[in-house]
Amino acid sequence: MKIVGLVASLLLSFISFSQKSYYFSNPLPLEEINLQRVDPKYYGTYSSIEQPSHYEVNEDGIALVSTNISSVSRETIRESSKYTIRNGFILGVIENDSLPCILKGEYYFFGIQNKEVIVGEGSQNVLKEVDVYGNYMVNVFENGSYIPLNISFSGGKFSIAYFDYDFDTKLFKFINDQESVQEPDYELVILSPNEKEVKRLFKVGMFGEKKVFDKK
Repeated sequence: MKIVGLVASLLLSFISFSQKSYYFSNPLPLEEINLQRVDPKYYGTYSSIEQPSHYEVNEDGIALVSTNISSVSRETIRESSKYTIRNGFILGVIENDSLPCILKGEYYFFGIQNKEVIVGEGSQNVLKEVDVYGNYMVNVFENGSYIPLNISFSGGKFSIAYFDYDFDTKLFKFINDQESVQEPDYELVILSPNEKEVKRLFKVGMFGEKKVFDKK
């Protein structure tokens, strides 16, 4: 039993040590300039029946907009001067504005929009154009490095594909410049490919399945 326990412990340690997280030292593609927004012909609101949130693409950049459902009890409305219900709207949740609300039982329910800026003012993410056919790369800034996110526009649709790989992948073995940092639970690998290696990267399938959103 002791031998089995020791083998299991060593195996778990090996698995934990083998897990790697990959980041890039610079935004991709390397030779392209940083952009503030996509081509205006792609501006619009994109949504999917599979996801309650939607994307807004405009002159300000790209943002993910979601709605958080909240509620206030009738008792709170009666006892607090902060809230007022008027003609199906609740006042007091957002300063100088009102929100549509619905009464169910003893609670008024309403939705509060939350906007997460992906590209634009206040974001450290870097947008770059991949080609002239509506393909872009959003380089998500995290801990001083970047994680690439592939987005594309075509035929009134917006698609997004996330950086994805198996934990024991060999996809990035051909990149010569790699810096390894051992963390408690995983190994952090910072990739610094040259232009030739970046072109090869785009052919190795480093992104997962695309999620598609239709233009409203």
